Amino acid sequence: MASSSTSGAESLVYTYKKLVVPVSMRSIYWKYFGFPASDKGEIITKLKIICILCKSQIAYNKNTKLIKIESQVALDDSNKGKVIKKPVKIKQDVSLGIEEAGSSNEEYYISEETPQLFHLDGSEVEETKESKSITDAIANFVIADLQSPYVVDGRGFQRLLVTLKSPCEIPSTMKLTYDLIPKIYKSTKENLLLEICNLSSDVGLTLEEWTSISNHSFLTISVYYQNANNAVVCKVLSTIHILPTIDSNTWEHILESVLSEWNIDYGKVTAVTFATSREEILAAMYNKGYTLIPCFEYTIKECMRLCFENEGIREIVGKVRGIISSILRNSHALESLTVQESSAEARLKKKNVNLQIEGTLQLDNETFWVTTLNMLEQFIAKRDIIENILQDLIEYPLKSGLEMMECDWEVVQDLITLLEPFKVTLMTLSEEKIPLISLLKPLLWQVINNKLKEKETDSLTLQHLKKIIIDDLSFRYNDEQISPLLQIATMLDPRFKLLPYTSDEEKMATGELIKGMLTKVIEDQVPPTEEPVAKKSRLSGTMVPYGMALFKIQKVKADPSENANIEYNQFCTDAIPPLDSCPVQWWSNNRRKYLNLALLADKYICVPACAVLPGKISVENQNSFNIKRSSFTTDPNLLDKVLFLHTVINRKKLV
Repeated sequence: MASSSTSGAESLVYTYKKLVVPVSMRSIYWKYFGFPASDKGEIITKLKIICILCKSQIAYNKNTKLIKIESQVALDDSNKGKVIKKPVKIKQDVSLGIEEAGSSNEEYYISEETPQLFHLDGSEVEETKESKSITDAIANFVIADLQSPYVVDGRGFQRLLVTLKSPCEIPSTMKLTYDLIPKIYKSTKENLLLEICNLSSDVGLTLEEWTSISNHSFLTISVYYQNANNAVVCKVLSTIHILPTIDSNTWEHILESVLSEWNIDYGKVTAVTFATSREEILAAMYNKGYTLIPCFEYTIKECMRLCFENEGIREIVGKVRGIISSILRNSHALESLTVQESSAEARLKKKNVNLQIEGTLQLDNETFWVTTLNMLEQFIAKRDIIENILQDLIEYPLKSGLEMMECDWEVVQDLITLLEPFKVTLMTLSEEKIPLISLLKPLLWQVINNKLKEKETDSLTLQHLKKIIIDDLSFRYNDEQISPLLQIATMLDPRFKLLPYTSDEEKMATGELIKGMLTKVIEDQVPPTEEPVAKKSRLSGTMVPYGMALFKIQKVKADPSENANIEYNQFCTDAIPPLDSCPVQWWSNNRRKYLNLALLADKYICVPACAVLPGKISVENQNSFNIKRSSFTTDPNLLDKVLFLHTVINRKKLV
């Protein structure tokens, strides 16, 4: 009877909170096994032991040799093909209880989080230096690649780690979420707070609104400043869940609270670069007296949105998407596309023409205009092939109304002509380590007066679209508060100090503004002091005959405005550095030469042109980052911590 009872117990699957190892069991193989226990450490049964590597429940007959064999099997690479017959997934918290198994001969696996090992007295099994290194590496992986902490529960991830490093202990999702990441966040935040408290120069802020995959909106607030190594760096301060009930007054308190938490003084903020259209957020910033500068990348995206929302354009772009979708879904059309592409390349090769139809025909991501441009470019490049396919597949059930007229093809070409220069502009921004506001005036001048300049060959559609973009750009950047600030920032960038795009009157006006501010900087550097009363000294008898006592030495006080003129004029006549040079580094190298002007330049070289995080402006990086960020987690608290750490881990190892 006892044997029958034992056999029945062995066929059960036990749910548990912890794994417990009695103190008396000192075999080294107990490192990888434990008895199932409740959250209070009470052992549920000693008839089963749990492997922390593969989570299998194994019958225990008080024989240590069995543990040794099972541990070797679990760690053996040849065991990778072992079949899991019945996975039991536990989606809720594990509770104390017993579930009946379907068959006494089957193995069962628990898909819960990997538990830690505990001694019977409640103390944890001592963590080795090697296992801590693995745990830290996993935490860094989650933060650097914006991976969900639940990745550690995946069978593939666990087997990968065991294959690369066997044996190893994998931290649970709970440990990552509520222990490791918060600890890293706390220590990193303390170091950053100390760095910000010691700042002597001004800072720039950015506000970026973005939407998660679950359609929740968030606002990421970042700070830009010049560190002790004379390099401009970016740090994410906070990511806030945007609720529709938050008004401008509440946003004022939220933003004030964020700056107070990070010890950032309002008077130290030169300007705020924003990428949002929410009136309540912008009103809150205006009410606090901040100078607001539209994010250039966001502005381009908004201009593209205005173009695509045009009724005629929207209809034709929708038709292009419909045709591509129909071809990709139809096996005959897809096969014809492949064959004709190969034939076209063969003909070009036969004619010794090194031209190939690059890229594949694919649908765009409607939220990212660059992918729409790529789709249109491929569509127009494969026009002959597409027309042949559509004509050959009339009998197949393609959607009606997808025929492309000649005027439709002309509109597609107009769109490519319009969008291509902005793609180049994005590439220019992405080439800068951190694009600063000193780039905005030169780029705007180039876009409006060169790329969007009306030509005789422009169609009416293209002329109309160009006017839409020019009007929007002028409205956003010709504000009376924004334009002078951008002019000053551009003139203090040694690459653009000649302001070749402005009139002589504007140059002189900007120069006078800079000299006035420079005079104030010089006056602040030399506070007024009272001259001490000099003691009468006894004169040497040899000096009196020569009249030395009659002379009184007087110090000539330099005029701050005169010194400002000298320093400014010297800067203007200095050699112009190459366009690919870094203005921050230039000022660092010439700080002794321009002691006062460098202090003024520090105020403006910390303000970015884009609210998008550095390194995320390029098409590939931005698309990848947006996908990861939008699908990371629905927990705002964890999201806030990980996005903050993400900007740090890309510069150095956190733990």
